[in-house]
Amino acid sequence: MKVRAHIIQKLAQTEVYRDYEKTFTESTRLPLHLHAFETAHHALDGKANANPFCTLVAQKEGGCNGCMEMQKKLVSHGNDKSSTLECFAGLHDTIVPLRAGGRVVGFLQTGQVALGTPDRLPEQFDRIAPLLQDQPLTPGELKTAYVKTPVFPESQYKAIVHLLELLGEQLSSLANRIAVEETTTESPIVAGAKRHIHDHLTSPLSLTEIAGKLNVSTFHLCKTFHKATGMPFKKYLAQARIERAQDLLSVPGLRIRDVALQCGFGSVAHFNRTFRRIVGLSPRIWRDRKRVQVTEAEAVVA
Repeated sequence: MKVRAHIIQKLAQTEVYRDYEKTFTESTRLPLHLHAFETAHHALDGKANANPFCTLVAQKEGGCNGCMEMQKKLVSHGNDKSSTLECFAGLHDTIVPLRAGGRVVGFLQTGQVALGTPDRLPEQFDRIAPLLQDQPLTPGELKTAYVKTPVFPESQYKAIVHLLELLGEQLSSLANRIAVEETTTESPIVAGAKRHIHDHLTSPLSLTEIAGKLNVSTFHLCKTFHKATGMPFKKYLAQARIERAQDLLSVPGLRIRDVALQCGFGSVAHFNRTFRRIVGLSPRIWRDRKRVQVTEAEAVVA
């Protein structure tokens, strides 16, 4: 658990996340939180743009039981894929899982929104009012805060979630690299091999070369690396290069030939074959689809 939290802490400090968080919160007026595992309280408590109603309810001693229950359900559902759930107050929260080394290390979370139209909020509050009788505030104060809830058409909110999923893919790639450097369970040999791979992706790499750098035999490195990672050296190297390629393909003006060379492929043909084998699409088609997805999602959010 400590390793996961440390990876998330590192991600939160990256320029990629800080820039996205600023843009996301300013453009959507919604809260955004990057966290490891939150179950003792709602992850959006105290965040910028938090729902005023949720903020009031959370001020009760012990917090809001409904919020804590929602957080537990979100984390549970989010271990497989992105999940949007509705709380007792008719508000929706969304969680997007981030992965490193094949396991979930944390989440992106937003929400505390109503779906539909703003005119439904007063009636919706009247339905949940009986559930708020133990609140120290008056029904009038709670209703005033509730009707300030952000409201989105369902299609627009889905587009916002899709933007988070795209960011989640990018952050998961970064998390993998951080895990290589931060893991405390791998042997120095495996950690050193991974570090050398990620530091020299633009260069031709061989098992023999890395074994020499680490002062071990090729046979020992091959056996140790396969046992620790669950995959042969060549497969791990290919996946690391394709992950880097996916990051570079989103850079405007960078040609596919340039991406191939910067990821250590000797030819565009070899790059295309490897990319298609791992991703299931050619680099060109993957890039075009990703650009369309981002453009459509940004258009709906705007």
